[in-house]
Amino acid sequence: MDRKKNKIINKKAIALNYKKDEIAPKLVSKGKGKDAKKIIDMANENSIPVITDSNLTDTIYQLEINDYIPQELYEIIAAIYSYVMKKREIKNEEEN
Repeated sequence: MDRKKNKIINKKAIALNYKKDEIAPKLVSKGKGKDAKKIIDMANENSIPVITDSNLTDTIYQLEINDYIPQELYEIIAAIYSYVMKKREIKNEEEN
């Protein structure tokens, strides 16, 4: 099997969702290989930022769907959400 094909098969993706009335973000989708590609494609189609961090993905991938992220990940997830929100603000300012 060539490297590129192997990389696609081993690729993982996760999706998180956070609602203000919940205690923490939770895992709402995860997949490997073709399923990972579908998650990433869906995010791109819906202008949802895709962040690449294989270590974080591997850690969160161990959770079950609808599990809240563990407290030890709050800081890194908060930093990612902050980054995403700033990107959205900049994009909105550029469009106006």
